Amino acid sequence: MDIMKFENFKNVPEGWVNVKIDDQLFIRMDRYVNTLDRIVGNRYKYDLYKKIESLSNIDKYISSSEISIQSKISIITILQYLKEIRNHFNPTSSGFLLEGFLATLIHGKIIEGNRPADIKTSYDELDAVRFKSTGGSGKTYQIKLYMKGSNIKVNMSEPCDYYVICLKDGNEIYVHILDGRDSKHKQFIGGILSAQYIKGKPITYPPNRESYIRFDGTKEYMIINTKKLENNPLKMKLDIGNIDSLIVKCGEEVMKSINDTYIKLSELHYNIDSLVTGIDKDKKIIPVDEAKSNADRTISELTQSISKLSDDIR
Repeated sequence: MDIMKFENFKNVPEGWVNVKIDDQLFIRMDRYVNTLDRIVGNRYKYDLYKKIESLSNIDKYISSSEISIQSKISIITILQYLKEIRNHFNPTSSGFLLEGFLATLIHGKIIEGNRPADIKTSYDELDAVRFKSTGGSGKTYQIKLYMKGSNIKVNMSEPCDYYVICLKDGNEIYVHILDGRDSKHKQFIGGILSAQYIKGKPITYPPNRESYIRFDGTKEYMIINTKKLENNPLKMKLDIGNIDSLIVKCGEEVMKSINDTYIKLSELHYNIDSLVTGIDKDKKIIPVDEAKSNADRTISELTQSISKLSDDIR
């Protein structure tokens, strides 16, 4: 019987959560997003704002005794996917990976007619991918990653419900979810919070499309003023620099939950060794009956520990 003694099981093993970057990444990740569904509640299952907000505050869920072990393992997996996306950040793949990651948080699917998120495809500023949540009211999202800095172009050829503007600044990504339908909404994409208005055009309330819509051939677009977005009170921050420490912390919390079971399992290992060799773990001679009694007692305690672990997982 080859059982690792608990004192040798101090850390979450390398590769405990194994993810890889390929075109099936988001299909695999989707199953773990159910954990975030439970955290935010079924009401917000398809609400991207609530999902990103939960990720931004994931630290408090990691430490919560009300979050099950299985949920914490799912959180580790989601963080691991975000870590892999961070590690693969480059001009070719970064946008597709982050956009797909955010879309998966709301169980989003690429809208028919949009290209797939092929990480080998050239990444054009106006060539945005649109997603639609597969449940709830089926809201549409246009998600795009940009580097923080100068003004940016946003494709406006076909209106959608929400425009998700992600601005990367070092190890931080600021996410702005702008309303694409309600011109009276404070977060309306054509509003004073974000739009770069065309010189000479009248600025009205609610905003008139003529004041901010521009043309690039047949494509309609607008310019987002990133300086204005810095004042967005509802912007959210994803810190991709501290993912490693969060994964370790979550792993430690999981290990705390299964600590007792592994201690009992390790003790049973010693009991069986003592029964077979006649020598206890302190290297003293032990009678067979005493060794058997110790093993029986440990088995009973282990059974209780496993029952408690099972309850914690549910």
